Amino acid sequence: MKKIIITLVLSALIIPTISLAATTTNSVKERMGEIKQQREELKNKIGLEKENIKNERASTTKDIKNKREEIKSEIEQRIGKKLDEKRTKIADRFEKAISNLKELILRVENKIIKIEERNTVATSTKELLATAKSNLVLAENELTILENKLAEPISTSTKKVYLANIKVQSEKTKETIKTAHESIVNVIESLKPGLLKDRVRATSTKTSTSTNNN
Repeated sequence: MKKIIITLVLSALIIPTISLAATTTNSVKERMGEIKQQREELKNKIGLEKENIKNERASTTKDIKNKREEIKSEIEQRIGKKLDEKRTKIADRFEKAISNLKELILRVENKIIKIEERNTVATSTKELLATAKSNLVLAENELTILENKLAEPISTSTKKVYLANIKVQSEKTKETIKTAHESIVNVIESLKPGLLKDRVRATSTKTSTSTNNN
């Protein structure tokens, strides 16, 4: 009887321990399963992000290529000559710069129109705008000359002269674009209220001084 009681006591102590061990093992398995699932989800997410980035790059590359083809077509229509990819790339930088200046000058003109609805725009500002437009036309003309030079046939014997001419005309085009940009900035500066007042005051003082001297 004593042995039976001892056996029952030991059984009572051992069974919960086994049960607890089984429960702990199940918990670990479940946790490992969750971690594995999370890793799979993360892996799938990373894969999806990589695919999206790849598609975006492909789309951007395609857009750039289409834009270059569009610019190439416009250049060829304007000068009536063919340009290869390499020569189009050279002209493309200048085309973009002039396109940006056109957009900028259009915004300036719209701003002037809005100002005129409620106030008077100084004559000097309008003169600066006219100068900016003229400079932009000059820049476009220089670019057309450059694009015509780019379209010239080239051989081994003429390559050196060809490259020298392209370099000279590129610099000339760059300078006219820079001048056009600066002249547009002058228009913008003239529209600032403080500077506009100073210019009017300076003009008035100059006129008064001139009159007094006479």
